[in-house]
Amino acid sequence: MNKRKIFMLIAFAFLTLVSASASVISLQIIQHDSTQDEVRGTSYAIENAMFDFLFDKGFIVTNSPTETSSDSREDSIICKRALSDARIGMCDIFIVLKADFKDSVSQNPQGIFLSNISRVNWEIFDVSTGKSLANGRSEVGEVPFKKDNERGVAQFVRDIAEDMLVNLRR
Repeated sequence: MNKRKIFMLIAFAFLTLVSASASVISLQIIQHDSTQDEVRGTSYAIENAMFDFLFDKGFIVTNSPTETSSDSREDSIICKRALSDARIGMCDIFIVLKADFKDSVSQNPQGIFLSNISRVNWEIFDVSTGKSLANGRSEVGEVPFKKDNERGVAQFVRDIAEDMLVNLRR
């Protein structure tokens, strides 16, 4: 075989192995917000930051549309529907993040402010079995003015994602 054919064979084998080993993750963001029925800009920022983090770590990521919910019954319906979509899409892992927003009315609900979030709960599921693999919770706490923006939200989400990553690599 000539060098070109050998190189093409090695490149094909490498690409096949890389694509075969990449886990496919489905992501669902649920917004808990008693003052807002529409999805906030901050919820979309959470989704984007999580998407970027997982993609940068080598995962193939898909998502269901970000939704609002008023109670645990509605959360369950949203999660079951998204988990079913993940099965149909042949995903390996399903992640749900529930962002709890503060009860105070924001003057700019479409603005991206870390201070509007009180906490984020997350859970990781094995799509094939539907079993929960891990879960966690992150409180926002006091937010300095210079972090009350999209970069602050992205950093908060990256911290959550780092906690999740330990469980995703198992």
